[in-house]
Amino acid sequence: SVRKCATRCGCKLSCNIFARRTAEVKEGTIVGNIAKDLGLDKSTLKERGYRIVYGTTETPFRVNQDDGILYVNRKIDREEVCERSKVCVIDLKSGNMTIIIDVFDVNDNTPVFTQESYTVQLKENSPLGTTVIQVNATDLDEGSNGEVVYSFGNDVDAQTSARFNLNSVTGVITVAGSIDFEECSRYEIDIQASDTGAATLATDKSVIIHIVDVNDNAPEIEVTSFSHALHLPDIQPVIKTIMNFVISLILYRNKLERRKSLSNVGISCL
Repeated sequence: SVRKCATRCGCKLSCNIFARRTAEVKEGTIVGNIAKDLGLDKSTLKERGYRIVYGTTETPFRVNQDDGILYVNRKIDREEVCERSKVCVIDLKSGNMTIIIDVFDVNDNTPVFTQESYTVQLKENSPLGTTVIQVNATDLDEGSNGEVVYSFGNDVDAQTSARFNLNSVTGVITVAGSIDFEECSRYEIDIQASDTGAATLATDKSVIIHIVDVNDNAPEIEVTSFSHALHLPDIQPVIKTIMNFVISLILYRNKLERRKSLSNVGISCL
């Protein structure tokens, strides 16, 4: 679109403002035809030395002096040009004409987690609703292209998802089921961060939860009786030593069984 503007330094000056809207694009992309939109004789563009002025840095646009077409001179990245600004406008000058380029966002940035790794310890038998950890990811894009939601990855099994809940908006993981050290001492949970753009981009990160054992199991003692009574006083110390050894062995075996993780709990329980 083209509109008239005026007054500069207190003096009335006729000029044109040429407005265009473009997305983040690569070099060589056509933005518009200045000669056609402004009603200029394209045969005079070269004679006039028609060009684009953009401050002291390399201009992101150029005009073909043969046909008046405005091209992208270098790749335009909205996040690079305007960072996190909601409105991204590039002002160009060409003589008395101001060219306004409104750069709108495309979904070209993947969410990035703010931490390289997420590891936490959690006591077994923690109450339902206990906060375990919070993950966080950011996306440089604008609007829905930059809004991040969280979910369990495809590799998370039913047992894990039944024991933990993930808030899709905040990224907070809480206890949702029974946590038993003897059943599983370590969980590795795949968390996916996705944007809400039309062409969704996503990234994954593992959260490792170490379950801390608490003393919640009473010892189990097995006593084996002898078929014949022993009455010899001189072997009583030997019998006592043997019985103490057997009891210690039973207690040690019981402790090993308590600490052993189930072999069929899935890949998330190691």
